[in-house]
Order: sequence, then C-alpha cells, then structure tokens
Amino acid sequence: MYKRFKVIIILALVATLLIGCGQSNSKDNEEKEIVNNAVDNRPLLLNSEMDSVLVYFASENGRYLVPTTLPIKPTKEAAKVSVEKVLAGPGDWLLSNTIPEDTKLRDIYIRENVAYIDLTDDFVNLGNYEDVERAINSLVLTLTEFYEVQTVQFLIEGRIHEAIDGFSLDKPFMRPAFINSLNPPSEDQKIIDVYFSDPNALYLIPMGFGVDENSSVNQMVEIAMKELVSGPPLNTDLVKTIWSGTKVNSVSYEADRKLAIINLSEEVMGYGGGTSAEVFLVKSILFTLTAIDEVNEVQILIDGERVDYLPEGMEISKPLSRPEHINYINP
Repeated sequence: MYKRFKVIIILALVATLLIGCGQSNSKDNEEKEIVNNAVDNRPLLLNSEMDSVLVYFASENGRYLVPTTLPIKPTKEAAKVSVEKVLAGPGDWLLSNTIPEDTKLRDIYIRENVAYIDLTDDFVNLGNYEDVERAINSLVLTLTEFYEVQTVQFLIEGRIHEAIDGFSLDKPFMRPAFINSLNPPSEDQKIIDVYFSDPNALYLIPMGFGVDENSSVNQMVEIAMKELVSGPPLNTDLVKTIWSGTKVNSVSYEADRKLAIINLSEEVMGYGGGTSAEVFLVKSILFTLTAIDEVNEVQILIDGERVDYLPEGMEISKPLSRPEHINYINP
C-alpha cells in the first residue's frame, strides 16, 4: 500500500513538471513564432533609392525631439540607415542623443507593415520612464516617415522585451499623434504643429497644440498663425520666429487650391534683415501651415498687399509650398 502511494505521488510530480514544461515551451514557441517566423519576414527595402533621411534627435537640452534631414548615399535600405543614424547620435550639431551609448542594430525587417527593429541589450540602459519614451518615439517617428511602415515592434537581443522602467514594449507602436507637446491634446482634439526656433537659431522645433475637432481649415490656419505670432509658451526655452508686435490681420482658405492666405501687419518685417531670421520667419510659417492636411500652399500678404521680396531677398509674391527638407545638416 505504501509503495503504491509512493508511486502515485511520483507520477503526480512528474505530470506537474511535464505540464509546467509544456506551458513554458508553449510560451517560448509562441514568442519565437512572433519574432523569428522567417517565412513572413522580409528585408525592409524601399521601392526606390533615397539620398536623404528624416531622423529625430533630441534638442541640446534633451527636452524636445527635433526632425533633422541628413544626406546619405543613395540606397533602398534608407530605413535601416535612418535607424543607424539615430543610434549613432547627432555628433557635434548642438543636438543630443536619445539612445544609450553603444546600442547597436542587430537586425531590421518588416512583416505586414510592421517594422521589427532588433537592438542590443545596451538599449535598456535608459535613465527613467521619460528617457525611454523619448528614445522609443525618436525611432518610431523616424521609421514611420517611410510609407511602408505603419507600426514598429522593438526587440532586444532577438526577443520581445516586456518593459523598461515601467514603459511597455510588448506591442507594436503607432506613430505618435504629436512630436512635442507641453500639454498633450486630448483624443477628441485635432492637433496642429507650430514650429518655433531653438535657442541657438539653428533648428525649427514643432510644438503640438490641441484644437476643437470640429474646427474648419480656416479656423485651424487662424489658430496656428496666432500661436506662431504669440511665440512659444513661457515655460520653454524655444524662441519665436516672428517679430514682436506682428498682428494677424486676417486669414482665408481656398479649398480648390488648398491655399492658405495669411495677411500679416508690417511689423513682421521689423527684424530689418538677417538671412537666418528671414529664413526662419518664412519656413516656420510654411512648416506650420502645411502641417495641416488640407493646406498645400501659403500666400503671405503684408497689410493686405502682395510684396515681391523680403529685406534679405526671399520672394513671397507667389504662393509658397512646404520646403523639401527641414533642418538639413550636411556633415
């Protein structure tokens, strides 16, 4: 009787161990299937070569993400190159890195519009939750600049990592609704990006503002211009690009041409010259207004009149399109 009881106990223990191993193996197999299904994975190659990439570094003080255009050798692997650029950091361009030093790209591939980027475990050496969020956003924003990529899944040493400092990494990330914002807009608001200057007058930095979801295009243009003219919030170190005293006399929108017409007061030319000031003035207006989906071009008027040229020679007599590059750096 005792021997039979002993055998039953042993069999029960063996069964328990087998079940546990089965569950563990099942979980491991499921994870391997998610990550390593080579049949569905394919290299992240573009249809045509690109000779520049738009990547996201942090501002010099680390508070904001800065869209930066970098030239590269023409390649269909521009997505891979862009990630490597972010990992390498901005060098000495008065920007800062978002990624821990020594982090390397182990692999990058795509499956059903989900880009998988496999990083070395150096990536987990981030300081806090905000640092993790900034690092993730810089890479997600960079990769979702490519239309082939809808979401991004992060892997660490070939496996899905659940979280870093409480920031969950176990699911693919969609492109953030905004690049920077001091007061994150609510889900029922539309977002407008207003572009201000960094303290060194080297980069334009977008700041997201929420507007009523029922706002018309005309209203969004007016709100965006008033925010731009008012300048950045006081609790930032960003700098306004439009001369103090400038007023927004009126705005209008021509839907058939996707044209925003802005009428500014003459104070807008109060900077009196200076190429950098003039370039930032015009580009901040163009990047801000063409960030609104329905706006493709902008006509600038001064006190209701068309002006051929600004003091430093920039032509504004005709409607202007969004510049091809933002914050272009040629190392």
